[in-house]
Amino acid sequence: MTLLEIAQLITSIATLLLAFTLLLQLRTNHKDSDLELTYRSLEMSLERNSNIFDNKDFRKIFSKRFSSRNKLSDEEYMALDYFWGSHFAQVSTDYRLGRAKRERQYYEFLLRFMFDNKLICKWYEDRGRNILGITVGSNKDKRISFLQGLADEIYEEIMGKKFEN
Repeated sequence: MTLLEIAQLITSIATLLLAFTLLLQLRTNHKDSDLELTYRSLEMSLERNSNIFDNKDFRKIFSKRFSSRNKLSDEEYMALDYFWGSHFAQVSTDYRLGRAKRERQYYEFLLRFMFDNKLICKWYEDRGRNILGITVGSNKDKRISFLQGLADEIYEEIMGKKFEN
């Protein structure tokens, strides 16, 4: 074996080691970013939900969600609209990003947390279903079908009738 062949062999081995090291680094970075996104999502959810307990004015509005729409002022309904809309937008984003490996139980829990009254079902008819349909990227139709289908099922349980588009 000549000196040139030995140098080429060493270079090839070094290149393979570097590629392997970069692959491990990429895998570690992916896990780190996945954890970061998961914690950020949890943090946003906890922050939004803490408004129920920390904000006396919103707590009063939130407790009125079991009333009919005409029992709420426009300002109160707007506060609930924002609260519900931000929750649905986060659920949609979490699903798009693959949170919880897109397992049905996780997303059912998140949606059932909001779907606890008939007023949100009316809101879902008007705006909520469309929010779950706002998504980008590949497999868009599959994501929309999953989230809206799951929300439709919960809606039907509460309202006692099928959701009609």
